[in-house]
Amino acid sequence: MQRRSLFGYAGLLGLQGILGISSAQAAFMVWGRPANVILVTGGDFIRYRRILINTANGLEKVGLINQAPTELSKERSDTADVWEALVQYAGGSRLKFLADGHYDYGFDVKRREKVRGEILRRLQEKQDVDLILVFGTEASFDMCEAVKDIPIISLGSSDPVKMGLVKSAERSGQQNFHAIVEEGFYRWQAEVFHTIFPFKKLALITAASRVDKSGADGVKAFCRDSDIGFELQTYIESRKDEETDFQELLDAVTDAVEIKGCDAVIFPWFLASREQMPRLVNYLAEKAIPAFSQTGIEFVSQGILLGAGEESLEGYGLFEADVISQVLDGVDPGTIPQTFVQRSRLAINLYTAAQMGWQPPFELLVSVERAYTTQSPHLN
Repeated sequence: MQRRSLFGYAGLLGLQGILGISSAQAAFMVWGRPANVILVTGGDFIRYRRILINTANGLEKVGLINQAPTELSKERSDTADVWEALVQYAGGSRLKFLADGHYDYGFDVKRREKVRGEILRRLQEKQDVDLILVFGTEASFDMCEAVKDIPIISLGSSDPVKMGLVKSAERSGQQNFHAIVEEGFYRWQAEVFHTIFPFKKLALITAASRVDKSGADGVKAFCRDSDIGFELQTYIESRKDEETDFQELLDAVTDAVEIKGCDAVIFPWFLASREQMPRLVNYLAEKAIPAFSQTGIEFVSQGILLGAGEESLEGYGLFEADVISQVLDGVDPGTIPQTFVQRSRLAINLYTAAQMGWQPPFELLVSVERAYTTQSPHLN
């Protein structure tokens, strides 16, 4: 890949040598215009949407854009409308969000290959991209493996250190690549969950293909250090038949509770329609099994008892905005610290609590970020 510039890549190298600066710094000096930005996302995921919104808010606060998106739908889980709003209204002289720069893998292997090819052809032929923002482990791998001379910032991926996306929490190991690393977030979730429900054996229920994305190591470490039983319960998800996939999930939950004797469960993101979710929620309520959603309010609003709130995403967005600001000022992404210490409150579903016959303590109720009184899918 070659970075497009006024002088061409050779000119960049010459400027870099003369001034003794980095390639990224040289590139931004010769543009004399806003940096052209594209977004590559692994698929529709409510957390990606919220991170992008909060990052846009952060960009406005640090002065890189004039206006962050407002009046966005609360019913959507994708990022397309957020990107469109940035294209139309962001303004400012530092960033230009390209109208045709939103790429989505759709969590589909074949689509991933197609979209990846489109992006790489664009970078090779049009050479009109100066900064790549990425969501998702697969998309991050694709970009950082194929692109070496354009800054890449992964705004969200699952445990990038464990997945081998970066060499360490401190540095990515690749000059043009930065990936945020959330320090201790999954362990914190298990710890808070146990404080509320002193379970004796915890099950983490995840698709076999997403174990490394589930924070299993952090959850297991907490259980080990606290002398609590831990069960990693996996299931196969084919994505060919959603009903079959959901039944595999239900079977895994049933096995963990009725065979393995787990008295609490934690869920990473999983595939379930809003029509299917009540079957899972009702089973857990009937068995009086408390459940915690790593995904947060997306599933808590639909009936999962507890989950991480979204309060910390304001700080998350400011962190990412600062990374982007440093890159625009000429700092190589690979040299920027990656560790972000997550701060969060909780979300709770009071309807589910009543189903279970559990009365949440007053101290918990006054401290939660969101409390839902229905099992509605609407995220108001």
